[in-house]
Amino acid sequence: YTVAFFNRFSLVTTPSQVMARELAAHGLRVPVVAVSNGVDTCLFRPGPLVSGKDSVTVLHVGRLSYEKTVDLLLRAFARIAGDYPAARLTIAGDGPDREALSRLADELGLSERVHVIGFVPHDQLPALYQAADLFATGSTIETQGLVVLEAMACGLPVAAVDALALPEAVHHGINGFLSPAGDEAALAQHLACLIVDAGLRQRMGAASRRLAKKHSLERVAAQYERLYQQVTAAPLPSFPPAWMRRGGWLWGSLVAGTHLVRGLGERII
Repeated sequence: YTVAFFNRFSLVTTPSQVMARELAAHGLRVPVVAVSNGVDTCLFRPGPLVSGKDSVTVLHVGRLSYEKTVDLLLRAFARIAGDYPAARLTIAGDGPDREALSRLADELGLSERVHVIGFVPHDQLPALYQAADLFATGSTIETQGLVVLEAMACGLPVAAVDALALPEAVHHGINGFLSPAGDEAALAQHLACLIVDAGLRQRMGAASRRLAKKHSLERVAAQYERLYQQVTAAPLPSFPPAWMRRGGWLWGSLVAGTHLVRGLGERII
């Protein structure tokens, strides 16, 4: 039903190339364009360099629920924690698995090394990223991965999973590492590589920042503006019916997206 609905429009946007391919594979016939959700690269930016730190912080941000497989990250960290006593894991976010993850950290003997800190307000996230040394996720369901883009914009290297849209943000060996989905040992190895090598973290973090700039809100707004100009220059489709074209329905009838770009109006204006 969803694809049939989208086929009534002039253009469809998705947040990533992989989702564009998925829609085409499921019968989408109208043009589809990948447009990033974007990241505020002014708000999310690298913090000042801090020398002489006595610990290395691995950060994860996101909803704490089973589909995010945060337990995989916890178990991967447990594999290498004994070899790197200076390493710490901070898990930010809330969700139904929060208590279970805290219990798992205790069971793994990591209660002093793993901090599940709960929900962090959006305006406090930049400082959280800036205080970390690398970002990690075991999620396999990201249609783009906004927290990954935020971490990259803050200059963090990323240890992630080779699944869905994450390879579009994390370039293996350039700004981070990608592990096979569900491969706890491979993720642990990539964490260890980044924990032990400050120079590698710095180089990959700089690459992350460069790549994140391609997702700036200014670029996203400009891309949407071009798409609206393209669509409005073409004849209107027969759908929706006339009653839906009144007032604000007109713009909604022109472009349908598989994701909602919150605040797009403010970004373009």
